[in-house]
Amino acid sequence: MSPQVSFAGVAAACGYASAVESDHADVIDEVFAAAPASGPRFVRLAIRRGTPDGLQRPTITPARCEDAPDAPHRRGLSC
Repeated sequence: MSPQVSFAGVAAACGYASAVESDHADVIDEVFAAAPASGPRFVRLAIRRGTPDGLQRPTITPARCEDAPDAPHRRGLSC
């Protein structure tokens, strides 16, 4: 994402009742705790880039997963 674009500014210009940007997760609690708004609310929460050490990755391709006999869609589940 471009650091020059204020997505909250875009949301406010589009008529959102409130629009905030933060890099602290607490903003989510603050938005939900706020008084009811007269329209939609927008929150952009910046997160840390990268992948956590030790994050497990899939060992099979999406196509192989799709063909698997126990794939979620074959059991009536959606992904």
